[in-house]
Amino acid sequence: MIQTLLKFILSKLAGITGQQWSAGLLWVLNTARTYKDEPGASKRERVIAVLKKQFPDLENWKLDTLIQFALAFLRYQNKA
Repeated sequence: MIQTLLKFILSKLAGITGQQWSAGLLWVLNTARTYKDEPGASKRERVIAVLKKQFPDLENWKLDTLIQFALAFLRYQNKA
């Protein structure tokens, strides 16, 4: 339910698609697990670099919004 609500908000707020949400969520989760000893800024830069390659037309503010929502959702689920 919460994930559906977040996807709806992202689609209306920033035009984020379901595919972009899924990719962002996956990369945030994988980066959090793989690089757990690195600081948050470093992990964030890794996720941004990957998502920029995958979705080059996505503006920086949209990437930031996507990452923040994904991180908040994963923390809510105690996965990040």
